[in-house]
Amino acid sequence: PNTLGTGCNYVNQGISLSGTARKGFPTFWKRQYIQFTNDTSICQGDSVYVGGTYQTSTGSYNDTTFTSNVCDSCIVIHTTNLTVAPMIQVNQGVTLCEGESITVGTNTYDSTGVYTDTIINLNDCDTVLTTILTINPNIITTISTEICSGDSILIGGNYQSSSGTFYDSSMASNGCDSILITNLTVLTSSSFSQNISICNGESYSVGTNTYTSAGTYIDSLVSTNTCDSIITTTISLLPDITTTQNIDICEGDTIIVGGGIQTLSGMYYDTLTASNGCDSIVITNLTVIPKPTVVISGNSTVSMCQEVVLTASGAMSYSWNTGATSTSITESPNTTSQYSVIGTDANGCVGIDVFDLDVTGEAYVYLPNIFSPSSSQLDNKKLRIFGTCIDSLQLTIYDRWGELVYESKDATQEETNDGDCCVFGKGWNGTLNNKGKPLNTSSFAYILQGTYRNGEGFYESGNIILK
Repeated sequence: PNTLGTGCNYVNQGISLSGTARKGFPTFWKRQYIQFTNDTSICQGDSVYVGGTYQTSTGSYNDTTFTSNVCDSCIVIHTTNLTVAPMIQVNQGVTLCEGESITVGTNTYDSTGVYTDTIINLNDCDTVLTTILTINPNIITTISTEICSGDSILIGGNYQSSSGTFYDSSMASNGCDSILITNLTVLTSSSFSQNISICNGESYSVGTNTYTSAGTYIDSLVSTNTCDSIITTTISLLPDITTTQNIDICEGDTIIVGGGIQTLSGMYYDTLTASNGCDSIVITNLTVIPKPTVVISGNSTVSMCQEVVLTASGAMSYSWNTGATSTSITESPNTTSQYSVIGTDANGCVGIDVFDLDVTGEAYVYLPNIFSPSSSQLDNKKLRIFGTCIDSLQLTIYDRWGELVYESKDATQEETNDGDCCVFGKGWNGTLNNKGKPLNTSSFAYILQGTYRNGEGFYESGNIILK
């Protein structure tokens, strides 16, 4: 009977003496202890009732009860070994091409952003998976080219001879599609007619041909567009009468004198028909005025949607391909662009310059998931929206009970305190509606939506932490 617990072989109200009892039981008794042990586990954030209270930490907890089921006044000790499985947090960076998507749990994402999903791991507890998704754009390049009628050009593996738009697709350096769009124009041959009078015995040349008698002659030359130019020349014989004329043309222009199309300064002779019907020699003093040297100056590289000033010089008046007629223009393109300007000087001559503006970066929006009004970094003291090319936005923030604590539609753009671009709006300072009542450190839910300058929309939602 001195063995503790069930080892004493105690039988309630049963006595076996295996013979004749000569003496009674002793006047003392000893309380017995019976111990049971079980193992259990819960997830981080859950609780279980053991040891007389709800427990949330790993450890061993005892429950002590009295029972008469096993033995009179025995003490039963239940020991629970509790294990708390931790919550797992995982970050992953994913890069996709425009038009592709990624599925995390039950959610599918196809736009650049930071996404947070909660999934069940192998121990049946939560895994918080943060996905930083970057969507690379497909690169589309458009070029224009010209050929003459009857010629052909190799585009996309085939020779093309008709005007139209043709598409070639290949892989760009970012692993996404690179689409080349070729606008092909087939130029037709030009034609014009001219009447020329010469004296008897003289000749007139068109191209490589020389004519000495009256008649109509057709010549094929290379025009300014490098295609064939058909010239029909009608020659008349006139008496010898000499006259002189002075003509000014701009560099790049042409004039038909001296028996041909002239582009250089000099003295040219033409034989015409005088009023008396005799030959007349016309001497033309041709002066070719140099065209103005027009130059576009400005930064050749600019971040997307940032302003750049382009200035033209070298002429008196200007006409830009944007439609502007001012000396300078201010542009904020979304993509790499080409600008051209036609400048006209006091003589009416024109010069042209072309300027390629390389636009870097891409449109994006980003909202940090933590900020602190007490931070030493100025850009971290408020919750600000970062990005480029944002046209409109709406940010709403709620506390854990669903109450609205802040809302903003301010899309005013400015540089960060570090001089980078760009932040939008005045930002949330961690008080209720930015009116001075500080909120406690907590996690808040947000919804951020809006549009970029190219009309594309964006939508994000998630949680931010106020420290």
